[in-house]
Order: sequence, then C-alpha cells, then structure tokens
Amino acid sequence: YYTFGWSALLSPSSRYKEAENLLNALMAKREEFLRNGIEPKIRLVGYSHGGNVCLNIAAVRSQLYPESELSIEELILLGCPVQTETDYLV
Repeated sequence: YYTFGWSALLSPSSRYKEAENLLNALMAKREEFLRNGIEPKIRLVGYSHGGNVCLNIAAVRSQLYPESELSIEELILLGCPVQTETDYLV
C-alpha cells in the first residue's frame, strides 16, 4: 500500500500539479519494486477531487513523461466530480 496526501485546493491547476507529484512518486516507487525483482500492478483509488488528481495523471504523463513505462492497471473513482478539465481523461 502507498498513500498520497495532497493540498486539496479546489483549482484545476493545483490538481494538475498534485497529479505530477503523484506520478513522480509512483514512478519512484515502481523503480524501487523493480530493483527488488517485482513488477508491481498499480491500482489507484481516488475519492472526491482526489479522483481528479488521479485522472490528471494521464494528462501529466502524456505531456511530461511520454516515455514512461508506468502502467496503471485499475482506477477506482469514488464520488469524483468529473469536470470539463478532466472529462476527456475518463
């Protein structure tokens, strides 16, 4: 298990920045597992606007880290208000 806390500021730009932080943390954690001979399967659970942070990972990855081999196997959104900023990422 890995938990990630974020500022919970209600702005699209802050959720995008937090998605970048989460993606960097996930890539580092994946590398740690790979060094130990484990290929992790990543499942994200996002609640409320935390779900929008998770959705923004796709945008951050395609814009900043297109060469990343990180793969998210499953995304669970609980009470996530899908907004115009993230509707195309669903």
